[in-house]
Amino acid sequence: CNRIGHRLYAAELGAPEPVTCLGPEVWVWHARPGVTEHGCRPGVRLGHEDTSCTAEFDKVTVLESFSSVVRVAVETSEFQVEVELAPTVEIPTCWPEKARWPRCLKRWPSQEKVQCIKSLGFDLLARSNYHWQLCFSRAEHILMEGLDEDGGCRMKCFRVMRQMKEDIWCAGNKPVITAYHLQTVLFWTCEKYPRTKDWRCFHEAFLRLVQKLHKCVSQHFLKHYFVKNTNLLKYANTSDLDVVASKLAVFLENPVFCLD
Repeated sequence: CNRIGHRLYAAELGAPEPVTCLGPEVWVWHARPGVTEHGCRPGVRLGHEDTSCTAEFDKVTVLESFSSVVRVAVETSEFQVEVELAPTVEIPTCWPEKARWPRCLKRWPSQEKVQCIKSLGFDLLARSNYHWQLCFSRAEHILMEGLDEDGGCRMKCFRVMRQMKEDIWCAGNKPVITAYHLQTVLFWTCEKYPRTKDWRCFHEAFLRLVQKLHKCVSQHFLKHYFVKNTNLLKYANTSDLDVVASKLAVFLENPVFCLD
């Protein structure tokens, strides 16, 4: 039986970017049962690579409604974000035909993890009255969850790259490059470099990630990790992408950064 529900997609307005994302919309809140009327405030569980936390809605304001999506402004005790409420259909124990994954003769992820991911199925996300988008949030969460089981530095590379994206390469409330794009770059790089020794040296591994990101941004092309013919940068502003590409090129010429 398929489960139908709503999920919340937070736009970047100074809030932290968790890793489990459904697409360029940035990140997902899993709402607990609750009522938003008559003074009742539901709690939400915020997805994050380290842990899950619970926050309370202090104020929710409806900004606009379009097609199947309702956009609202949410204030919590910790930060303020804009979110989009969109219907989703959960389809467990089934894998979509369009997702030709994994590709043949790939060593990452392991066959055991592939079987686990496919057994959890996928979701359909309503993007308009007549269009549903494939969503792989559970699969992406599992891939991120066990990244460094071999003692590598993949997650450290991701965190530093995300921080530099926010601070230097692509700052602002509505960046052309999001955490989801960085996550996808990470997945492709993990697949290309599956060996443990490829992720022992942080500096070498980090530069490989930035080089991959620079190539994708320069070419205005970043292939979806699960759906072969989907370009995640297809509708991005090309001028904004070129600006980011220039900043990445400057960094690669003289890769100096700080680790907190």
